[in-house]
Amino acid sequence: MNPIFLFSASRGLFLFVLPLVFACSSPHEQNQQGDSTPVAVEKPQAQTPLIEAKTFEVRDSTNQLTGWGYDLYVDGKRSIHQPHIPAIAGNNPFKTQADAQRVGDLAALKMRAGMGLPTISLAELDSLNIKP
Repeated sequence: MNPIFLFSASRGLFLFVLPLVFACSSPHEQNQQGDSTPVAVEKPQAQTPLIEAKTFEVRDSTNQLTGWGYDLYVDGKRSIHQPHIPAIAGNNPFKTQADAQRVGDLAALKMRAGMGLPTISLAELDSLNIKP
């Protein structure tokens, strides 16, 4: 058999099979009408964790109420325990439950926004009217 004929035949077969391979591996899927328009495939999204602040009473060694603190819970597990006002020198608990809740809510908001471990600044405490 002529080598040129074999080359032409194999080349022709290759040119015939090649489009079939690409047609089978197309990123387009057939929709319900049968045409090959792109079909959006939804990826499952990661579940956003539930982050919440809960207040608690701070007591001294004689069990006297000295103030308030807050805990941050991520999906029901305590992640941060804050018995003192952050960003202020000393171990001063919050004076009221409402103060502890406001700062705890701010810290939870920062965590939800993807800021990692939340830090509270003196300016933020001042804007929330928190005093030691």
